[in-house]
Amino acid sequence: MFVRLGAPMTVHPHKRRQAGFTYLLSLFVLAAFALSSLAVLELWSATARSERQKEIRWREDQFRAAIISYRESTPGQEKRFPRSFDDLLEDRRLAVPRRHLRRIYANPATGTPDWYVVRAPDGGISEVRSRP
Repeated sequence: MFVRLGAPMTVHPHKRRQAGFTYLLSLFVLAAFALSSLAVLELWSATARSERQKEIRWREDQFRAAIISYRESTPGQEKRFPRSFDDLLEDRRLAVPRRHLRRIYANPATGTPDWYVVRAPDGGISEVRSRP
């Protein structure tokens, strides 16, 4: 004895075409989302790189201003460059110690204070640059 539970399931031909269209549409939407995400990531990366470069330039300018200040405050006729970063932090050549630089800034490119130091002919620091 067989029991029939319902009518046999048949799929109409136009419904089969709609299922394929929905799948294809979802693939296009997914591809568009992936491409837009990539564009946003590239923009974010370029912005972060630009901000890091601005920070590097600002910190190099702080060192430059401190070196100029140190050199100009040298007593006597012969102007000297600082021998080390410590000289910029606390200049004890005069009766009242002077600070030309607040602190030794870290290099934003590396996160450590590993700056490239350009030496003057007398051995002092004439310029500070970011390491490549």
